[in-house]
Amino acid sequence: MPKPSRFTSHDDYITSMSAEVQPILRKVQALVEAALPEARRCISYNMPAFRLDRVFFYFAGFKQHLGVYPPVTQDA
Repeated sequence: MPKPSRFTSHDDYITSMSAEVQPILRKVQALVEAALPEARRCISYNMPAFRLDRVFFYFAGFKQHLGVYPPVTQDA
């Protein structure tokens, strides 16, 4: 299945990944939701992300690794 150019949900993104990567991404998703149940799912930079007042966590799946990206701030 070819990847769409734009994802509209976490599920769209995760189901576009290989069968090996999908459970890992779902585990990351579940861990964030368990730790911060008030966080809301969103897509930002075409990756799954979570937001409270603003996006605080992005994650992405690749063939050989998982990327976890905190947002860049000016005081970082």
